[in-house]
Amino acid sequence: MTRSPEQPASAQLVPIWGKIFLGLFLLLVGSFLVYALMVLWPAVQVATADNTVKEPKAISFFGGKYTPDPEVTLLLLVAVLSALGSYVHAAQSFVDFAGNRRLVVSWIWWYPFRIFIGVALAEIFYFAIRAGFFGTDTPTQFINPYGIAAVAGLVGLFSKQATDKLREVFETLFQTAEGYGDETRDDSLTTPVPVLASVEPMRFDVGSTDLELTLRGEGFVRDSVARVSLPSAGGSAPTARNTTYVSSGQLTVTLEPDDVAEAGSVSITVFNPGPGGGTSDPALVDVG
Repeated sequence: MTRSPEQPASAQLVPIWGKIFLGLFLLLVGSFLVYALMVLWPAVQVATADNTVKEPKAISFFGGKYTPDPEVTLLLLVAVLSALGSYVHAAQSFVDFAGNRRLVVSWIWWYPFRIFIGVALAEIFYFAIRAGFFGTDTPTQFINPYGIAAVAGLVGLFSKQATDKLREVFETLFQTAEGYGDETRDDSLTTPVPVLASVEPMRFDVGSTDLELTLRGEGFVRDSVARVSLPSAGGSAPTARNTTYVSSGQLTVTLEPDDVAEAGSVSITVFNPGPGGGTSDPALVDVG
């Protein structure tokens, strides 16, 4: 994969019509969830009422009626509140990124899936609470619906932090040996920090026309970019050069004629974009 120096590393920005469509979609989702909570809550009150004989209350939803048993009513409550919490997270993210003109196409699916992830995580968390703090035969009348609703909403709102922490815990408990697991994959959600071990050739003649460099190291990705600065000329800001990804341990870079126009040295670094990523230590190429 070759990228010109002018081509940005970031993905394509969402056009204005896409932002409008996504904003309207989020408004509809939010309105739907609030409506669902208002319709569901009377059934929740009946399901958790402190009496021994109680008839489940029917839920009238857009003209249709459904009569869940008390346990299913609580599951629906967890789903609605966790979806509402995840919606708050997604809507806030949309406002921030759209307002700062940084909303990119590759993150569009994050918004609907964030809600479903929050719901799934909250349902699992609810079952864990019921298993850990209540017996299997505990009636719903002993369950505080406000507490369940609050916990479900918070799990949905902070589902990313919760999954990140759980991943950290389980990666510590079930750590794989070096060189196994995700390390054998070519793709990862987190970009490594590149390590630049060597540059070939290490010297160019002034005015040379063969300007191809081979960079060797580790942690290179398909979006890695080699950057050049000229410390012998008093220092200059690193600028990108045409970079071709060969493997995780090798890149090919083409310098520009100005890089070898005068005797001195050229500083080469490799930059990996986020999430994660970073810049490698420099390697010097002599020009003389």
